Amino acid sequence: QFYFTMSGVNLYILAGEDRSSVVIEMQKVAGGQDGLCGNFNCDKGDDSYSAIESRGMAAAVPAPTLFSQGPAATEHQMRMNKGARHLKDCTQELKEKAAAACQSPEEEIEAACIFDVCAAGSTEVAKEEVTAGALDKAVAADVDAHN
Repeated sequence: QFYFTMSGVNLYILAGEDRSSVVIEMQKVAGGQDGLCGNFNCDKGDDSYSAIESRGMAAAVPAPTLFSQGPAATEHQMRMNKGARHLKDCTQELKEKAAAACQSPEEEIEAACIFDVCAAGSTEVAKEEVTAGALDKAVAADVDAHN
């Protein structure tokens, strides 16, 4: 786990061998903001991908970006995305293993973890997913407490 603070932005990073989860915490920008993380108006109803797309905020960011400056993906990273694209495509055997590995007191976290295990094709991501989900809930509760 890593935690960075810079210019009013807090970054929580859970780095795994094959993937990472990131939680961004920041104050609302004067004049408004919008993007794939939402528009910061505390209305989850207008943060769906289709709503963000309708506001013109889903287009690719023009190069160069922070991500275009990094090294090319390794062969292992390119092979990573071979799991199920939808939960219905996940094998029953993997779903059962995921259910055992993804146990969480939060039903929403457990369901997301099971999907991520199916998408990754491996239960190795389960611990990271449950931890990331719990961290996300804690950050959301902290944000709600300060609003």
